[in-house]
Amino acid sequence: MWPQMYSRFAFSPYFPPHPFRSRYGIGLGGVTAGAKVSAYSDGTVGVSHTGCEVGQGIHTKVAQTVAYALGIPLSSVVVGATATDVFPNGPATGGSTTSETCCGAALDACKALNDQLAPVKAKNPTLAWEALVQAGMGAGLSLVALGWFGDPPPADVSESFTYSTYGVAVSEVEIDVLTGQPELLRTDLLLDLGRSINPDVDIGAWITAAPACGIAF
Repeated sequence: MWPQMYSRFAFSPYFPPHPFRSRYGIGLGGVTAGAKVSAYSDGTVGVSHTGCEVGQGIHTKVAQTVAYALGIPLSSVVVGATATDVFPNGPATGGSTTSETCCGAALDACKALNDQLAPVKAKNPTLAWEALVQAGMGAGLSLVALGWFGDPPPADVSESFTYSTYGVAVSEVEIDVLTGQPELLRTDLLLDLGRSINPDVDIGAWITAAPACGIAF
């Protein structure tokens, strides 16, 4: 598909060469995200990441991911506001990728934190999380870990994403032949979301909101 698109883009009569015009494509040239995970003596875990919460539920997904990775209750995880003085060089939020990439960065940070605590846990395998953190502090551990999800731009733009989410939609539309007014009668959707981190968030953001944006467009 990409070779044909570029061929049309380069030679289309609708876009002839012009000395005062430039044409640029729009796309995502590499997906990155960062996360910082900190364990505290009372058993709580603070998380900061490079994504912006704008109602899509990214904080909820990141918190659930951290709770799962560390084996602690969700109520013990606190997600802080996005700030460049906490974690710099974050990418833009959008493109239906930021929630998952920030979760990937959080997993990377949690792995590093678990690796820090592994020697302490090996000596005290029955310790609960709070006691384990306190023992880690006594052992001089920082109990802070950084994670990074990096997907550098590939040479071949057709391989810009390392994962794909497949879906299909069928809409039934009637158009008034006298006025041209369209009416959407129904839309059927089928999406493969894999193992959903949070089905409620995915239903709200992917299965209802995204099609609504497409219909409006």
